[in-house]
Amino acid sequence: MKRIYIDFESRSQADIWTTGAYRYAEDPTTEILCLAWAIDDGPVKGVIHGKELKQAIPELNALVKEGAEFHAHNAFFERSIWKFQLTPKYGALPIPIRQWRCTAAKVSAHALPRRLEHAAIALGCVQKKDVEGSKLMRSLCTTTGIIESAKLRRLLEYCEQDVRTERDIDRALPDLCPSEQQVWFMDQYLNDTGVYVDKPAVEIAIRLIEEETKERNEELFQLTGGLINAGTKREAIKKYLESKGVKLPNLQKATVKDALSKTSGDNLRILQLRQQLSLTSNAKYAAFLSALSPDGRIRDLLVYHGASTGRWSGKLVQIQNLVKASIKPDEINQAVSLLKRTPDGFKQLYETLPTLSFCIRGMLIPTPGYKMYITDFAAIEARVVMWLAGEEKGLGLFRQQDKDPTLPDIYVHMARSIYHRPDLTKKNKAERQLGKQTVLGSGFGMGPAKFQETCEKYEVDLGPKTAEVSKFGGETVKVSPLAIKSVDMYRTTFPRVPRFWYEMEAAAKRAISSPAPQQCGKIVWYMDKEFLRMRLPSGRTIVYHRPKIDIEGKISFLAVNSITNKYEIEHTWGGKLVENATQAVARDIMVATMFSLIRAGYHILFTVHDELVVEHTGGSVEEILNLVTSVPSWAEGCPINAESEQVERYKK
Repeated sequence: MKRIYIDFESRSQADIWTTGAYRYAEDPTTEILCLAWAIDDGPVKGVIHGKELKQAIPELNALVKEGAEFHAHNAFFERSIWKFQLTPKYGALPIPIRQWRCTAAKVSAHALPRRLEHAAIALGCVQKKDVEGSKLMRSLCTTTGIIESAKLRRLLEYCEQDVRTERDIDRALPDLCPSEQQVWFMDQYLNDTGVYVDKPAVEIAIRLIEEETKERNEELFQLTGGLINAGTKREAIKKYLESKGVKLPNLQKATVKDALSKTSGDNLRILQLRQQLSLTSNAKYAAFLSALSPDGRIRDLLVYHGASTGRWSGKLVQIQNLVKASIKPDEINQAVSLLKRTPDGFKQLYETLPTLSFCIRGMLIPTPGYKMYITDFAAIEARVVMWLAGEEKGLGLFRQQDKDPTLPDIYVHMARSIYHRPDLTKKNKAERQLGKQTVLGSGFGMGPAKFQETCEKYEVDLGPKTAEVSKFGGETVKVSPLAIKSVDMYRTTFPRVPRFWYEMEAAAKRAISSPAPQQCGKIVWYMDKEFLRMRLPSGRTIVYHRPKIDIEGKISFLAVNSITNKYEIEHTWGGKLVENATQAVARDIMVATMFSLIRAGYHILFTVHDELVVEHTGGSVEEILNLVTSVPSWAEGCPINAESEQVERYKK
């Protein structure tokens, strides 16, 4: 099978960073500037737009006809440009999805930097990205009119070098395994399909946000005697409040929320205005509109293998990170209905800015004539970690819970152990909530300090902080004795899980030091050139680049730092390795479900962590649950359960 390495350079009045590749490619102002390609190890060819590009079409069409594979870095962009620009304007034959391959998918599956330039450096490729040519590309990508011939030729050189670089990257890495290649095809289908948006509601929301922001900023200006004219001016507000006797360490969300209960008068109102005017989530309404296609759908929302464990991440409106509403879904439906029917009535009945923030999820709706279903796996990570660890007591409690929901669940059992109260039931909501947080949060080596932080995040009250513990790194902090007790109780109740942490770390270290694969329960570790691979029960692997055991006995490897976004040395340990394995297995179970749903005629719209959103002209919750809880053969014995619901609008 021939491999065709391909790269386009284009320009448009559409901003690809806000529209996404699909909307950018279909925009009427978008045009191809040049195209470069290479067949296998052959010379790189390049043409500029117009006559040269037209002359190249017969050769490209012949390659399409013979079934050649077309490889590109971030191939969704090349696919979209080919579909909306090269085919209708130059007569290129459409390329089926299955003839496309993506080098960005390969580097992501190897936990390498996704960008072409950084991936080539991380792999030590001979060919590197043309950094100077990149500057020219950025200067031309939004221009209009005629471009000088010399600049176009220089841009073509840059395009040709990208082809050489992506070919080097492709040669340096093994292809995605066959099953994972199918997942990438599905990813392309998801991003091609997108999800329908309630455009009228979005447009009204944007108008109200603009009006309300202006009014509230004017109110702030009056309250501060003309000193502050925008609620986003954090330091100015903090300084003003200090002058009025309200001293706060910062104006972060949690700090302001706490201060609201201790403040009154104008100071209280200023804090309320700060809280409302700093809602960055409302900017997502504009993001919806920017990326919306003429057919009312928003696409290109998901990033394949966005996390090193294989889970998808998001882009554009970032559906993986939408604000959680504090009002009920039925209230959101009523609010959106009122918003569309009478915007003035909406403003009178609701606090505009916070309510619109809660309604963002509701802007995603089923395609006309379809039903939308949301399905969420129940405690999937807590179940998987116990399955991987062979913790039969915990698995038994989950199976019992699934068989008879009227019996006390695993969270109640944990709460009973923590509080030494065998009489606790689901009605003891606060105690059960702590039991739930303990089961869901303690499976990966979390200590009391981190557990305390997590409980505070989810507003679980642990009582006074009277005990001192050391955080990871040696810092001493105060926590509640209940935090210590909860963590200890999890480890005592489910001893196979903490044992698994140490077994996983030991197996990974042996694999780094030995040429032989190392078995650890259902996981196999082995070295593959410069990658340490963790083979999962599904057969897929997740990888660690250039692993080492340092002088302190810790495992280090190269990875993209999630905070700095730099490719640098990171350390890992048993609990973290188990977390990686657990999330990867949970992802593979979900992927198996996605294929089952597709075969049953459901359109998958998107996925958020352990949640699937689908639509169907018919379908049913019962059918979906039957499909979701059918465990893949490789995950036999892992208890899977889920909740599913038909909804008018997407919700959490």
